[in-house]
Amino acid sequence: MLRLIILSFRNGKKYFPFLIVSFICFLILFGTLFINRYINYYSNIEIKNQLKNRILYIGSRSELDDEKEFFTSVYSIENIKEVYRYYYPVEIKVQKNIENQLLYMPSSTFKITGGRIYSDSTSHEVIISNKLSEKLNIKVQNLPQKISFEHLSNTYTVSVVGLYESSYEGFQDYIYTSALTMQNNFGEESQKIIYNAVIDNYDSLDEVVKKLSDINIDANLFDTSSVTEIKMQDNLITYLKLMIIALIIGIFAFIQLVVGNIIFTEKKDIALYKTMGYKPKDIIIILLSKIYIILIIAFFLSFILSGISLIIIKMFISSVTLLHFINHYIFEIFLIYGFELLILIFLPLFTVLLAIKKINSINTTKLFHSE
Repeated sequence: MLRLIILSFRNGKKYFPFLIVSFICFLILFGTLFINRYINYYSNIEIKNQLKNRILYIGSRSELDDEKEFFTSVYSIENIKEVYRYYYPVEIKVQKNIENQLLYMPSSTFKITGGRIYSDSTSHEVIISNKLSEKLNIKVQNLPQKISFEHLSNTYTVSVVGLYESSYEGFQDYIYTSALTMQNNFGEESQKIIYNAVIDNYDSLDEVVKKLSDINIDANLFDTSSVTEIKMQDNLITYLKLMIIALIIGIFAFIQLVVGNIIFTEKKDIALYKTMGYKPKDIIIILLSKIYIILIIAFFLSFILSGISLIIIKMFISSVTLLHFINHYIFEIFLIYGFELLILIFLPLFTVLLAIKKINSINTTKLFHSE
C-alpha cells in the first residue's frame, strides 16, 4: 500500500496548489493565535493589572464604630490583598519646576528596583520611580538622598530611600511615602474617612465589588482612566477568537473541497483500486495518507517560517513586553503549534469520513463501461 501511495503522487503538480494554500492557512492561523495570546498577555500585564487599575475606593453604607471590625470584614474577601485609609494626594513641586503628587500606598504593593521601601515608622522617607530619578539625577548608589519640595509655599525635606518601576507608559510617576508622613506633615488636609483596597487581579473586580456589596460596603474603581482601553482590548481579543473559529471552519471547508476534488478527479484510480481488491477502508487510508503528507509538509514549512519570524522579531523589535513574552512564554507558543497539530490530525480524518458515501458510490462497471 505504501508503494501505491507514493505512486499516487506521480502527477504531483496538481497537489501543489493544495500545498501552498495549506501552508498559507497554517501560517495565518499561527499568526492569529500568537497575536491573540500576546494581546491577552499584554492586556493583563501592561494595562489591566497595573496598580492603578486594581485599587478600589471603599466605604461603609452603615456607620461602623470599630475600624478594626471594618478591616476584618473587608479582609475576609479572598481577592483583596491590602486595605488602608485613604489620604488625599498632595500637589507638590520638586526642585521648583517638576510638578508631582505625594501619595500614601502600602509598602507591600511595590516592586523596588533599587534601594529599599520606606519605613512605616518614619515620617520623612519616600520612594520615586526610575523615570523621575533620571530627571532628578538620583543614582541608586547614592541612596538614601535628600530632596526638597514645595507645597502651599512651605518647603519640606524628605529622604529618597528607594526606586520603583512604573513600566506602563502614561502611568504618572508619583512619589510615595508612609501614612505617618501624610499624618505628621499634612494632617487634616490629606486625611479622609474613606478607605482603599488593592485587589489581586483586575478580572476579579466585579466579583469583589459584589462581595463587598453583600456586606453593605460600597466600592468603586479608584482610577477609571483605563476602563475604555481595557474594553477595547477585550473586544479585540473576542474578535480574534471569532477570527480563529472562522479560520478553522475555513480550513475544514477547504480540506473538504480538496477531498471532493480528489475523489472526482481520481474516480478511475479509485475504481481501479476496487478492482484490485482494495476495500473501502483501504481506499480511505490511501486518500488520508495523501492529505496528511501534504498537510504535514505545509505545517513544517509554516513552523520553520514562523520560527524564523520570531527570531527576527527578537533581533529587531525593542518592545520589552513582546520580548518577555517570546522568551518566557515559549510554552504558550508551543501550545499554538500543538493546537495546529490537533487541527491537522482531526479535520482531514473527519472530512474523509464524511466522504465515505461518495467513495462507495463509485461504480467500477459503469465507470469503465463509459470509458
